[in-house]
Amino acid sequence: MGWRNNAFAKVWKVQDKGNYSVAKISISGRNKDKTGYETKFKCNFVKFVGQAHELSKQINTDNNGNVTERSGVTIKISGCDHETPEKKYPAGTPIPSSAIADWVDKDGNVWCRFANYVIFGFEFPDAPVSDNSTVKNAPKYEVPAPDEEELPF
Repeated sequence: MGWRNNAFAKVWKVQDKGNYSVAKISISGRNKDKTGYETKFKCNFVKFVGQAHELSKQINTDNNGNVTERSGVTIKISGCDHETPEKKYPAGTPIPSSAIADWVDKDGNVWCRFANYVIFGFEFPDAPVSDNSTVKNAPKYEVPAPDEEELPF
């Protein structure tokens, strides 16, 4: 499964909900033949909280929350978690499409699991490097030592 720390993900939609954001993301990886990529994980309801929520405000979106870049925005997940709580639905009650039906008990009640995914932190790997690479790559040259007679003191 692609859901893990240090995974690269594409963000397709982000909606600010106040204290958190809800995003549509996908994670792809090489297929077994190494001839292309396949989707390893996708979810329409990933929560961004804390630092991830603040960073998500930097992603350019339209009025509906869709990312304006056609190929999505790449992020590197630095902190994430998930849980799968269970909920009982009485017999005959419609089950939400986001639920994963697990079992039916002897009374006909359907027990379902929901997957809740949360990202606490991420970074933009495509962002420009903030180090002084121009200084590190500057040409080296020697400064000649001044003559004793030319010094002002």
